[in-house]
Amino acid sequence: MMKVQFPPAPPSNGLALSALLENRIADVTLVRALRRHFSSIEGVTGVLLLGACLAACGSSAAQADLHIILEVQSVQVLRAILSARQGCEAELGVLLNVSCHTLGEANPSLARSGLFAAPVGGSYFVLRAKYSGVLISGRNVFVHFTDPSPARLRSEVIGTIGSYRHRLREILLTNPDSAAEFARLPLLTLELAACFHGYLSLGHEDARAYLRATGWLEEEEDGIIAACVDALATGGRDAAPLPLAEQTLHVLERFYRRLLDLYRRRGISAIRWDGENCRSGWSLEQPQAASMTIIRAGDAVLVMRRPADDYLYPNSWTIPGGYLDAGELPVTAAAREIAEETGLFIKPEALFGGEPVMSDRLAAFCFIAHIGTPQTLHMSEHDAYRFIHLADVPRLELTREARLILERYLAVSEPVPRYLSEMSGAS
Repeated sequence: MMKVQFPPAPPSNGLALSALLENRIADVTLVRALRRHFSSIEGVTGVLLLGACLAACGSSAAQADLHIILEVQSVQVLRAILSARQGCEAELGVLLNVSCHTLGEANPSLARSGLFAAPVGGSYFVLRAKYSGVLISGRNVFVHFTDPSPARLRSEVIGTIGSYRHRLREILLTNPDSAAEFARLPLLTLELAACFHGYLSLGHEDARAYLRATGWLEEEEDGIIAACVDALATGGRDAAPLPLAEQTLHVLERFYRRLLDLYRRRGISAIRWDGENCRSGWSLEQPQAASMTIIRAGDAVLVMRRPADDYLYPNSWTIPGGYLDAGELPVTAAAREIAEETGLFIKPEALFGGEPVMSDRLAAFCFIAHIGTPQTLHMSEHDAYRFIHLADVPRLELTREARLILERYLAVSEPVPRYLSEMSGAS
């Protein structure tokens, strides 16, 4: 056995790395065989062993994920890799799952632009290769990649699990007897779900333990996951039993819906308020940082209606605002959101001493801006707007954050006579 060198310094934005990474022991036989079979292939720049399987050679359940970095891709190189995989599997009695990138594809600039493609979500793959990849030979180009944004990764996780659902549905409807994927994809989904929550696991069992400990993985779901583990251990690449295939599809549907709901409520923005600063972070417990502005036209205030298909607040009224971008000051975000949502270019001023108003999902920095009279707006995200008298604002069906801000503002602003008429704008 050999001690595996710990990966680059852990990130400072709250991503938790599995404690198992510090204590990995690799099977010398496995490492030597991988080097012998793969590193001699012409055009191979680097060979990485990913995931948890660094030992257990000869076990019927043993699998290993191997990633190969190529100078260029050709039919000859791919044939050589296939031959090496078959020879290594026969020698070690371990199943090898092999994926490849060329140097042109594994480019940090592509990752920064959101164009890096990988077998299981580009952002997740970068984190996995960067922090858990064991270098077998050559060099690991992924250590030079900038860590992806938590928001981007979460969006990709939703898309990847959604694609898994579609794949399993298609298999179940067209060729259920070949449903080996039904045992494998739910286990991959566990690792994705753990990373969605800010935990980079070392294999599906590590992810499963983490999700159980946090209470996210329910008992019934865990039982089906256990059956998937057993099916994979006994069947290898063979098909899963049909009843299990149907159950795993149901579990994936549940995982997908829960993660999508969590993403829409708490995961869209990576910029979080930690009580002192706005910074990019992985914590779903810290509120997302936003800026919201009260626009006054005399004694009237602008309210805008969210569309009927809005996920959080359908048909509810709100005020202009949105999430902070990375490195953006709250006042800059407020002016940007006003311009984007109304077409107005005005200067907002801070309210409440610059402290955010807190809801269960947002830390909203509050501002006020004045226009002389109600104006025609150019909306981009809402389906109606009104300039309504301040005294009548509490009677509206408001979003939670808009109500918190407006009620606090009304409590500290000058009193407004109720008899003044409501001022309405175009809608």
